[in-house]
Amino acid sequence: MACVCYASSVRRILPSTCSRWGLAAAILAAISAGCGDDSPTATEPVARSTASVTAPLAQAYCTIQVDGKGAIDAETDYLPHVVQCENGGADLQALKAQAIAARSVAYYNMATSGSICDGQGCQVYSCGATPNAKQMQAVAETAGQYLSYANMLTYGFYVAGDPHTSPPACVGNDANASTEHWVTYNEGKTGGDVEQTALGYVGPPGFGQNRGCMSQWGARCLESGKGYDYKQILQFYYGADIGILTAPGPCVQPQTPALDASFVGEGSDAGPDPSGTAQYQVCTGQPFHFWFELENTGTAAWQDLGANGSADGQNVRLGVPNDQPDPLVGVTRISINENTNNLARSASGNPSGTDCNDAPGCRRTVFTKGAGIAATAPATPGLVTTRWRLVDEGRGWFGPEMYLTFDVIECESGASGGAGGSSGSSGGGGAGGDGGSGGDGGSWPEVDSGPGDGSVGGQSPAAVYGNEELSSCACRAGAVASDTPGFAAGIGLLVVAGAGVRRRCRQRRAG
Repeated sequence: MACVCYASSVRRILPSTCSRWGLAAAILAAISAGCGDDSPTATEPVARSTASVTAPLAQAYCTIQVDGKGAIDAETDYLPHVVQCENGGADLQALKAQAIAARSVAYYNMATSGSICDGQGCQVYSCGATPNAKQMQAVAETAGQYLSYANMLTYGFYVAGDPHTSPPACVGNDANASTEHWVTYNEGKTGGDVEQTALGYVGPPGFGQNRGCMSQWGARCLESGKGYDYKQILQFYYGADIGILTAPGPCVQPQTPALDASFVGEGSDAGPDPSGTAQYQVCTGQPFHFWFELENTGTAAWQDLGANGSADGQNVRLGVPNDQPDPLVGVTRISINENTNNLARSASGNPSGTDCNDAPGCRRTVFTKGAGIAATAPATPGLVTTRWRLVDEGRGWFGPEMYLTFDVIECESGASGGAGGSSGSSGGGGAGGDGGSGGDGGSWPEVDSGPGDGSVGGQSPAAVYGNEELSSCACRAGAVASDTPGFAAGIGLLVVAGAGVRRRCRQRRAG
């Protein structure tokens, strides 16, 4: 059989030796080119069979039998090399998405054939490059994880996609790359609405073995341009309901990431939005504050050493995921140095027997100290959302994405004061009004109760809150640069577990 291998970096079609049924003859417009460079590259899958693999798997494949290479340790040797060869220049979250896709491809081949080829028709293991620490980390932190949907192992298709993919959409243009047309964009889709990729057998709606195809260039864009983690990247291409399962086995050791965080609470001194449209309501031009509280669940302590930071956790800030100035604050970063607790301990460093809150040396910290993050409502009425996530500058985004919504309205000045806000909201008195009996000032950290005379003029109260084998095909890379996203088979069909990191607003936990 003949195979069509794509070199996306040069946007050419390469001839090879294996092919998907009925397709190769139509696209054998071959010219010679090297298969490895600094760009992500991957090819299309080949062959079909009626075999399907039931999930969850009873056992992890701790050893991968590679044709011509023998038995290779899956987690410490095979997968780090595949990740390096397929998309080695990506950052951590895109590498983790790549690791899960590659593991899904390897598991499928082991389950159906007992082995996997090296290079054309499968995935590239041998490309002449040695995995680095970040690629090893990506595999270790996803140990045993594979894609699944509807009680089936999902084949993790991936291709290079459009090298010009850019934020904010991170959607490629097929005119820029021969592999982009295989990519599927399934963010927010579930069930039978998820688009399958023509790289493999297209089954009935909701078919678990084919849930789409990931773009390697797109995965890089989603991480660097939108702050997506590996789960969000996978959901972007394979649907919101893609599953990430973990196979048990002696090679699958629980890994605590160096950088991770859990959500504790959030809030604002603005009044709740009575309409329920948003979490809070503010007047145009009104100054107010909001805050987020997080707990360090990783192995690295959080601090911000600026130019002196050179290790995990040493340049931690609260950042806007799309790197555009926040509409309420006007900046893209807030340093942990602005917090009362500017050295949040790691998961193993919490003082014994304590669960301290926003105090030096504890694991929990509030962004930011005092009244919170100073904000000003826009001059134009409308619904405004502020979104934030932790970032360790130069090493990547981590933890949950958090957001608050504000309904910005025009408020009459000089009106007589209202009866006063409830707990957590401000009085409704206008600048020239009589002033109502003010609320207690809110429950954000380290803020005293507000005045009882309704003197916060202009603030308005608001409401609270077929079962076919799908193998892949790729060019065998020669000595590839260590940051080269692999040209090999890649096209794996990724199935990501779908619980997004965005969380609904929750009130601050006491303590």
